[in-house]
Amino acid sequence: MNKIFITIATMALLTLFTSAYNNQMADSRVGYQAPNFTVERGDSTVSLQQLRGQRVMVTFWSTTDVESRLSNMKHDRNSTHDGMTHLSVNMDRSEGVYQMAIRMDRLHKKSQFHADSAQQEELTKAWRLDGRSNTFIIGPDGRIEEIL
Repeated sequence: MNKIFITIATMALLTLFTSAYNNQMADSRVGYQAPNFTVERGDSTVSLQQLRGQRVMVTFWSTTDVESRLSNMKHDRNSTHDGMTHLSVNMDRSEGVYQMAIRMDRLHKKSQFHADSAQQEELTKAWRLDGRSNTFIIGPDGRIEEIL
């Protein structure tokens, strides 16, 4: 009877410690696991989880926010030289305005995505987007290394 009790208690503790180890807190601060999200464009879908193992630069931008738009243009052009995957998420209300900006700014279409209003709300909350910090460098392990 004691052996059964000890075995059950040991298994329960192992399960508890294993689940606590795997549930890493996601947050938009340096050193934390980056909050996961999925973006779509036509028949193309990309999730941050799919890019695990690579260094990723995530940029949130809007055509009405000049600083974020210029930052996105700079990162779009430099990401291939930096050896990073660039994942750019537009936060405009109008997808038409976003499409116009893509053409005018001569951005690489494969890295550019538009978030709809519901997704914008989720991203703003999960990533604590306040208009100041809009670019995040995420390491191969999924942790945020730097905020630009």
